Amino acid sequence: MSISPTKILTITGIAALACGLDSGVIAATLPYLISGEGYSISQISYIAGAVMAGLFILTPIGGVLVEKFGARATIVLGAALDFICAPLLFFSHGCYPMMLAGRVAAGAGLALLYVAVPLYLAEALPEERRSKGLGLFNMLVSVGLVAGALAGFLVSALAGPSAEASATASLWAWRSLYLLPAVFSFLLLSSAFLLEDVRAASKTASDDTKSETVGGTFLGAMAIAMFFGAATQLTGISAVLNYPVLLMDKAGLGGLSANGVDIANKGTNAIVSMMAIVLLNRLGCRRLLIIGAAGTFVGLVLAMSAFALTEWFGVAPSFLTGGILAAAFVIFMIFFSFGPGYGVWMILPMMLPSRYRTKGMCVAIFTNYLGGWLSSNYFLPASGKVGLATAFGILALATLGYVIFSVKKIPDEART
Repeated sequence: MSISPTKILTITGIAALACGLDSGVIAATLPYLISGEGYSISQISYIAGAVMAGLFILTPIGGVLVEKFGARATIVLGAALDFICAPLLFFSHGCYPMMLAGRVAAGAGLALLYVAVPLYLAEALPEERRSKGLGLFNMLVSVGLVAGALAGFLVSALAGPSAEASATASLWAWRSLYLLPAVFSFLLLSSAFLLEDVRAASKTASDDTKSETVGGTFLGAMAIAMFFGAATQLTGISAVLNYPVLLMDKAGLGGLSANGVDIANKGTNAIVSMMAIVLLNRLGCRRLLIIGAAGTFVGLVLAMSAFALTEWFGVAPSFLTGGILAAAFVIFMIFFSFGPGYGVWMILPMMLPSRYRTKGMCVAIFTNYLGGWLSSNYFLPASGKVGLATAFGILALATLGYVIFSVKKIPDEART
């Protein structure tokens, strides 16, 4: 018996919320892990990066599993891995390796879901509803990010500031936040069996006649894919998403105000993601990406300026420096959300030769996750050595290179 498109969208929407929540709660948990568990900056960096480790390790395997067993079976496995991480995290008090294992399991589950759900939507939905389904999935991931940040704000209000919270309150705070995504992964695991086992149709001859806007060699296609996958992470998105609470505190805006900035970041991402399809229709892929990357560069320069005031010119961290950093993060997120965060994934398939398109997209996603893992692991330790102003300055220069490359290399034909 066939399942209706509405039920398909409902089940995959649960998957999207689970994915977003897993990433959305991280920022709020880290201060309590420092105060309650006594973890160092390096240790919490590895915790934040563990999800990305699971993502980049399992993403290539996810493609193989979908081809061999189908998207539905891969969704079930992804939901199971995401749910299994809950008991590992809950009982990891005093056991750092178990904490890391739980976050890697979460990342592994997300990797399978990020690969399998869009493929399932493309296979199971009627052609006229596929774009809407894929857009809804991406939008609900952003909604999950916001919900995770809101949950972090509420838990922080109840537990108190991490520096003042008791050991019991800190333990309750990070445990409750890590258990929240498990509710949605359990719902997904329970409902994913209702999905039909659909398999991708074979490529039609017309697929090979599509225009190819990049040199047709395999190495050339893989180089383009790797560049965009890595460049997206070199904007510093992992630092802005994972560490806003800690960074705002260093800039002079701590407590619930820092959690509020985290909500603003993720809320901005969700709102702009909803608007991205409209912007895409108005601007086209090429202009969307270039404008987004240029605005991301401006946000990074402003973030560098906020820390330059305190680190280079001796200005004491205050509401002013914290406010500058908050504005920088919001500007960053506005432009990143429709440019490097959205536009690049629309434009890359059009730049890759059709015969290498699937492999190229897998390489781009893998490189993106690998870059996110490295960034999450080493941004805080590295910035502790060179200074946050210098760290954001380096990210700004890398993003400027992204802009220049996009202007010169993305063909004018790359439009909607």
